[in-house]
Amino acid sequence: MDEKLLQHIWQYGLYDRQEMKTVDGQDIQVASPGMQNSDSGPDFIDARIKIGETIWAGCVEVHCKSSDWNSHKHSEDPAYNNVILHVVYENNDDIITQSGYKVPTFEMKFHPKISSNYRELYESRRWVPCESSFSSVETLFLNIWIETLSVERMERKYNDILSILEDTKNDFNELFYRLLCKNLGFKVNAMPFERLAQSLPLSIVQKISDNMVSLEALLFGQAGFLKSNENETDDYKALLIKEYEFLKHKYTLKPLNYSEWKFFRIRPTNFPTVRIAQLAALLNKSTDFIGLLIDTEDVREILKYFKQPVSEYWQNHYNFGKPAKRKISEIGDQSIEVIIINTVSPFLFAYGMFNGVEYLKTKSIEWLEQMLPENNSIIEKWRELGGEITNARQSQAYLELKNSYCDKKRCLECRIGCRIVAEV
Repeated sequence: MDEKLLQHIWQYGLYDRQEMKTVDGQDIQVASPGMQNSDSGPDFIDARIKIGETIWAGCVEVHCKSSDWNSHKHSEDPAYNNVILHVVYENNDDIITQSGYKVPTFEMKFHPKISSNYRELYESRRWVPCESSFSSVETLFLNIWIETLSVERMERKYNDILSILEDTKNDFNELFYRLLCKNLGFKVNAMPFERLAQSLPLSIVQKISDNMVSLEALLFGQAGFLKSNENETDDYKALLIKEYEFLKHKYTLKPLNYSEWKFFRIRPTNFPTVRIAQLAALLNKSTDFIGLLIDTEDVREILKYFKQPVSEYWQNHYNFGKPAKRKISEIGDQSIEVIIINTVSPFLFAYGMFNGVEYLKTKSIEWLEQMLPENNSIIEKWRELGGEITNARQSQAYLELKNSYCDKKRCLECRIGCRIVAEV
């Protein structure tokens, strides 16, 4: 028997209510099972239970066997002195608290189907534990859970963003700049792009952002693409090298190593050089990210912001000295949608969460609803199982479901899993 399952049964009252007595025959009435405790100490706190003629308020501890109380040394721990009821699957021992109180024991009975349902989920080796039952879940019930998961994913990302915000000393413009850089690298070059942003504060970028030559010199130089001792170069690269040497000395900069960037098996339009040129175009347009996102209501205006054409040189080059076979311009539509989904919307939600501005949190969700869903293997599989995924809010929720619940076998924390377990 799994203790987590017993805790779940107690929390949601899935036990046989006709057998509500302690092992010594006292009647039990549960006014509140208590709140599950995620810290050390008893499993449930603030419970209210009538045992016999007395109403008790305190903690509840759940074990597979009564003897587990002693095995876990609870009888020596004063943190368990406030336990008012010991809930077990099998009563095989009397237990007492550190203060000498004999705790009443409830040997919990429940339908055997609950245990078999849980075991089937937990032992499943399918893509998701509930794969065989997923298509039978009611649409309304599923949609409510998906909406909840989309917000939960945003809140989890908010916690991740907080650690970066602390490093920026609560500068949200700097924070967005770092998130944007990392996202422009996508999976392959995310790390060097992140390091580029860390090595080149936005405050320095803003001082020269209206001059495209200086801006590209700063970005490409800091990324490690401009070496003053290179013999083979074209006129534009030579111009950038000269400008970067001046800026590097002025702002005491230390560039990244060129070898950090990956070009292998990447389409030329996704080369880090092209992405840096696109970043320069965005920074040249605006570095007031907070103003842009707060003042904009229509996500289509955000799409327009990201459609900035690169400089003339990069419209015709994939790399320095290597002309492109076809003209390059702004970031592609699909890439912009990914940036909005993974950077813009989570950032706006985090800004609203941090500053207590609810309408910004709402707007961030609404923008996701206006975006097409991601197109990847996880989303395709959910669709095969019957999931209706028509926008990015839903696709983000399904990614959260798969990665944070299904893959970790958190079925008892998932509303779908809870419903399946309770079916008798």
